[in-house]
Amino acid sequence: MWDCSSEELIRRIEGLQDNQVIPMSQCGFIFSVSGMKIAIDVMASDLLGSDGKSRRIVPPPFGCDELPSLDILLVTHDHADHLDRAVVESQMRRNPECRIIAPASILDSLDIPHESKIYLSDMERYSTGDCVITPVPVPHMEYHESSPHHSDFYGYILEYGGMRIFHGGDMVSESGLIERLREYSSFDYAFLPINGRDSERESRGIIGNMHPDEAVEFALEIHARTLVPTHFDMIAGNTGDLQAFRNAAEGRIGYIVPVPGKAIELNPF
Repeated sequence: MWDCSSEELIRRIEGLQDNQVIPMSQCGFIFSVSGMKIAIDVMASDLLGSDGKSRRIVPPPFGCDELPSLDILLVTHDHADHLDRAVVESQMRRNPECRIIAPASILDSLDIPHESKIYLSDMERYSTGDCVITPVPVPHMEYHESSPHHSDFYGYILEYGGMRIFHGGDMVSESGLIERLREYSSFDYAFLPINGRDSERESRGIIGNMHPDEAVEFALEIHARTLVPTHFDMIAGNTGDLQAFRNAAEGRIGYIVPVPGKAIELNPF
């Protein structure tokens, strides 16, 4: 659940200090970068099942129109727990200076001004202020691309303030991805999913991610110093095992378990 009330969360986001990040549940985070607010996969809408009931264990923090203005919104892929179209529409209506970085297939589908969309090809570096953002194609069980060099599933590398961060979105470990990320000397933080995968969830159309031990191994393989688990708390029937994560990580890698709404201080090592 949330660490604070909706009103306090809004105040925390508005007052976010540089090198802080606020977890927004699931894979959603808001980073403060040299005075800019850069969000990834932020959800403010409810998610309803076929029975009309909410699938969210962690409820929406507030309405989409209450989310403070963002400078950049990154979207990893077109799944309902990562792309909140109502958030995009609300930001464009209230904050037309916001820019959206997402797979080209998503940007093509958004009815927003073209100048608000930032199209990037796989591994193309984009600089804004003191931050460099790089979209990394990741396998969500397997790789998908809508056109050559334009993947449908991205992780993102953020480089700012002397730090290098990898946010994997939804993904599994794969040797080619590890080699691609090893071209960077190391990562200060890796944000990786730990909800795993199994035949029961696959039968319900839920595409899986890394198991907790796989996330730890992946983080070590790419020389990450601190691991932040994601994708474990929001959706009923698709959570992750935090105790299994702690057991796998303890004594092997530093880690921070995010609490929705509670700011995390990020520091270069």
